[in-house]
Amino acid sequence: MDYSVMILHGYRKNLNSQYDPKAAVMKAVKESFAPIMGSALTTVVGFVALMFMRYEIGFDIGVVLVKGTLISLAVALLLMPGLIIMFAPLIKKTEHRSLIKPRHRIVKFLFKTKYVLPIIALLVISGAIYLQSKNTYAYGEMAIASESGSVSESQNQINAVFGNRNNFVILVPRDEIAKESQLIQTISAYAAAEGITAKQMVSVTMFYAPFTESEFQYFLVSYGLEEEMISQMTAIFGLMEMQYGQTAFSIMEMRAFIQETLLLTNEQKAALAPFLSQISQTEALLVSENYHRLTLTVDLETESEATFEFVAALRTMANEIFLDQYYLVGESAAIYDMKEVVEDDYLKSTLITIILVFLIIMISFRSLSVPIILVFLIEGAIWINMAIPALTGRNILYIGYIIVSCIQLGSTIDYGILYANRYLDHRKTQPVQESVFLAYEETKTTVLTSGMILIGAGYVLGWASTIPSIAVFGTLIGRGAVISTILVLFILPQVMMIFDKFLQKTTIKKAPKTKI
Repeated sequence: MDYSVMILHGYRKNLNSQYDPKAAVMKAVKESFAPIMGSALTTVVGFVALMFMRYEIGFDIGVVLVKGTLISLAVALLLMPGLIIMFAPLIKKTEHRSLIKPRHRIVKFLFKTKYVLPIIALLVISGAIYLQSKNTYAYGEMAIASESGSVSESQNQINAVFGNRNNFVILVPRDEIAKESQLIQTISAYAAAEGITAKQMVSVTMFYAPFTESEFQYFLVSYGLEEEMISQMTAIFGLMEMQYGQTAFSIMEMRAFIQETLLLTNEQKAALAPFLSQISQTEALLVSENYHRLTLTVDLETESEATFEFVAALRTMANEIFLDQYYLVGESAAIYDMKEVVEDDYLKSTLITIILVFLIIMISFRSLSVPIILVFLIEGAIWINMAIPALTGRNILYIGYIIVSCIQLGSTIDYGILYANRYLDHRKTQPVQESVFLAYEETKTTVLTSGMILIGAGYVLGWASTIPSIAVFGTLIGRGAVISTILVLFILPQVMMIFDKFLQKTTIKKAPKTKI
């Protein structure tokens, strides 16, 4: 949308300068080509950086956004001029006075406060750098969903009555029964030592471990059997004690006894058939060709520091016993893996974005100072945007932090590129203050229009989406666009005034030839 707005704004300006529609469009495209290409390339590299993430959703998002940007660029440069010429009479007939009128007072205000506002902005950005480092990050959907009123209230009510039910599954080699029993004992000891309530632990080993009568009754109750079945199985246990003279039996020994004994009638065996069938079904769920499955339910939140410590401990215990020949799965385990991956991804994607954007702006402007100013300004807007959740005490989805940072840098730096292009162009023939005034008047409409489009799209997405993580994305993008627009309109002109001499010394005056 930004590219089309730039061309339309240039078209209207040229049309008012006595150009015919065709000449006005051609001049608008020529004048806008450099900032449009610079903007498009910076946007693309911001999205390309997402494709380097180990977390593969970044690659998918990056590919989709890059394709969308390139298609938009092609439409703006190839189709938009023809449409403008085709509908020139209609555009002329339906145009109205600009709602954004020249504001000489704003420019005078920028001149008067050219040192004050940049210092304030620098202090705010410095504070934001510190605050955003104190953010509390979330890595899964439920951590964000828990902050929405209805979801949080309902979940809290359930947890108050039943507690948390966090499920884990550990796959271990089938032929390692002894080690599997050792792992169960180690997990139970760790949970007891740390005060973690293990609500349920199901393993095929429980069918082979000997039970005393009291232990057997506890097993039957936890297994969810009806009282009548529990009474019948307790009687079977007593019958086996009398026949074998032992005080402990495994479930498998009891199953074999029921199937083979002559002390029970066919009717009695038929009454016990549901128990035997349930044991067989459970065993089938826990045993595969190569692995046994151990299921564990604990009273821990899906995502918390205590949960992450428990996941790390589970892996350590399993690794010590099975030497990497195991698999740990579950929602918390997946979130833990995501946490480990995306924290590395943030540094990588941010550095790639900054370096590529810096190089593109440097080559486009043939300047060393322009990319320093623009990248720092928009990065400052990102830091301010990401510091707000720390002030409000809300969690921020870490993957959203990465994606929104890349999108905000790649998209909103367009505004700065447009202003810098017009300022440096006017500085070839005009003094500093006149260049600031002319560049500001020529770009404020485009910047505000593009900014309001992104702001509106972001906030509407945040308001309309019922998926919490998507809503957070929208809010971050909308708020980031607000901050970037304010910094470009009020801080960038002043910074370029202050560092004008530095800009002139570090910018090659001869503009490069553009080839289409």
